[in-house]
Amino acid sequence: MVEFSDTDMAGIMHFAAFFRFMEAAEHALLRSVGLTVFREDADGTALSFPRVSARCDYHSPARCENDLEIEVVVHKLYPTPAEPLVVLDGVDVSVDRGESVAVLGPSGSGKSTLLSILGTLDEPTGGAVRIDGDDPFALDEVGLAAFRADRIGFVFQEHYLLPQLSAIENVLLPLLATGPPPAEGGARAEALLERVGLADRRTHRPAELSGGERQRVAIARALVRDPLLLLADEPTGNLDAPTAAAVTELLVELQSARDGVLIAVTHSESLAERLGRRVRIESGKLLGEGAPG
Repeated sequence: MVEFSDTDMAGIMHFAAFFRFMEAAEHALLRSVGLTVFREDADGTALSFPRVSARCDYHSPARCENDLEIEVVVHKLYPTPAEPLVVLDGVDVSVDRGESVAVLGPSGSGKSTLLSILGTLDEPTGGAVRIDGDDPFALDEVGLAAFRADRIGFVFQEHYLLPQLSAIENVLLPLLATGPPPAEGGARAEALLERVGLADRRTHRPAELSGGERQRVAIARALVRDPLLLLADEPTGNLDAPTAAAVTELLVELQSARDGVLIAVTHSESLAERLGRRVRIESGKLLGEGAPG
C-alpha cells in the first residue's frame, strides 16, 4: 500500500489557495476532473467536492458489469445578430465498450464541440446524450460534476498540468473530486506514472519536464479514476513527430488494456490509423465512418 506524506498532501491541496489567479484553461481543467466551483464572497473562491457514486469506481468489485454504450444525436448552435450559427447539425454516433474512435475533420467543423458535449463540459442545444444509459444533462450541477469525475477522463492538446504541483500530485488531482485520495488511488497513480515511464520523475514539476513527458503525465491523470470514457482533444497536436508517435503508441497500448471507450479528435492520420473506427465531421455534419485504412 502506498502512503503519501503530509508534504505530498499539502502540495495537492495547495493549489486551492492559488485558484483565483488561475487562467480560464485551468478553470476548465478543474471542471473536467469533477471539481465544481462556487463563490464564497466577492473576494474569494472555494472548491466544492461532489460525492461520486461507487457504481463505476475503479476499486468496486462489481464495477460496470453492463456493456458501456454511448449514444449521441446532438445539435449545437449559437445565437448571432444575423442568424444562429450551427456548429453541430444532428451528429449521430454510437460507441460500445472497448472501442476506440478517431474524429476527423477540418478546423471549425465541430469536432471539439462534439468532444465537449460528450465530456459534459458543454450542453447541446437539442438532441440527446446517453452514457451507459444515463442522460448526464438531466443532473444538477453537482450531480453532473460527480458524473464527469466518475466516468470521464480528458487529455487536452495542452497538457494543463498545474505548475505548482509535482507530476504525482497532478496525477492525483482527479481523485480530489471525492475528497482526500484513498490509498488505492495513490497506488494507482504511482502505477500509472510507472506505466507511462515517469516513475523517476514523480516529484518533478511541469517546468522540469519535456513536452512529451508533460503529455504522458496528463494521460496518467486522465486514467487515474479508470474512467469509462477517455476523451482526447488533439493529444499529439503540439508535439514533434517522434514524440507524437511515442504518445500515440502509449494511448493505443493503454486503451488495449482497458474495457472503456477512447474517442480522440485529431488531424493526425497516423493516430487515426491506430484507432478502431473513424468518423468525419464537416460543417457540423457527420459525413461517414468506418474502419481505418
